[in-house]
Amino acid sequence: MGKHKHYIHAMLQAIFVVIHPLIDGNGRTSRLLLNLELMKLGYPPIILRVENRLAYYNALDDAHTTEDYGDFVELVAKEVGASLDLYLSAVSDIYFYMKHQRLLRRQSLMQLS
Repeated sequence: MGKHKHYIHAMLQAIFVVIHPLIDGNGRTSRLLLNLELMKLGYPPIILRVENRLAYYNALDDAHTTEDYGDFVELVAKEVGASLDLYLSAVSDIYFYMKHQRLLRRQSLMQLS
């Protein structure tokens, strides 16, 4: 899919924010729509981190005023990557915890025999 594999999803969100008829809630609704599409493809939902919120709003505003969506797409792709890293880290931690618990149970059973 190339460098901007999340291009369609970022564009979906950016365009929805413009055409959604409500004054409030269109950003949250568009992010839900974005996350739905990402999860359909097997990605975890993105979490827009507080430290990136201003960059997100600026990139979205620039995209709408200049019709250049490159920075916005790049920001969404980075957030997808960060969410994927967080998800994989959590899954890895759970895996090693379960593996450790299994080993402890085996050792307990061996001591009982």
